[in-house]
Amino acid sequence: KSVSVVALYQDVRILELHDRAVGMAMVELEKFAATRVRKSGQVGDRETGNLVGASFQHDTSRELDPHLHTHCVVLNATFDPVESRWKALEASGMYRAQKFAENYYYHELARGLRLLGYELESNARDFEIKGVPASVVERFSKRHQQIDEETKRRIEKEGLRGNVKALRKQVAHDERRRKIKDSTAGRLRPYWANQLTAGEQSALNA
Repeated sequence: KSVSVVALYQDVRILELHDRAVGMAMVELEKFAATRVRKSGQVGDRETGNLVGASFQHDTSRELDPHLHTHCVVLNATFDPVESRWKALEASGMYRAQKFAENYYYHELARGLRLLGYELESNARDFEIKGVPASVVERFSKRHQQIDEETKRRIEKEGLRGNVKALRKQVAHDERRRKIKDSTAGRLRPYWANQLTAGEQSALNA
């Protein structure tokens, strides 16, 4: 969250860094693309190492907080160089490599942030930019808090079937309002600034 706040509130260099890290992670994930082989008695998969897709960068959450993220959409198509034709994508290897690609993104993002001069602090999930007040991270995490509260309510009411991560994902899908059009970082900066105290503004400037 601190990365989103600093990037979208004041340092556009981080947006370029994010885009580059996403691209590099997708290049790594692409290496696991494959297609099914069902010819001449063969039953298996063959790695193709190529994808067709597009990426869409978004900069806010549904609660209009800073939330830098990119949606990568991949078509169900890959070119099989052995058969010299386009075929359906076999993505099981990509699914297995999902965590690897996620960690690759975080590694490249962290490395780039340090090169820009930022200090980082590790937390349970990933990391935050050192010096960004915890109050700022919490204030701009309204969507996360909503999901936490609804997840807790469902567990108290219905008990936990499966695991918490899966339940949180279901809650996030069920309990979401429509996205507001034109809710870009450029339009929302004054709105974000009004939510910050003088001390928080000073900390971000530093």
